[in-house]
Amino acid sequence: FDKTGASVVLTFDVATDRASYLVGAEFPCSKVFDFTDAASSSCFWTTNQHLIADVSALTSLYPGDNVSLASDNTVKNECEDWIEQRCDCFASASSNYTITIELPSK
Repeated sequence: FDKTGASVVLTFDVATDRASYLVGAEFPCSKVFDFTDAASSSCFWTTNQHLIADVSALTSLYPGDNVSLASDNTVKNECEDWIEQRCDCFASASSNYTITIELPSK
């Protein structure tokens, strides 16, 4: 959670293609993540690695709850134009990885 408890800050370990969403564009969190009431919360990317989930309207998400990537997510590694690579061959991120929501650090 952030310091207000109104949002969850999620960070990927590598730059992504943001599941084809534009930075700042809101979308249902359930399109990328699986957590309690994900369909009732909105997400937006702040960078290619950082995303914020607005959970201010939820009353069912707590520290200690788990977040995982949705099984049908389309998040892939960032495709960098300046490097010759077959970006169409990139697989979507694995939904096998789960993180636990923590309280913000002081």
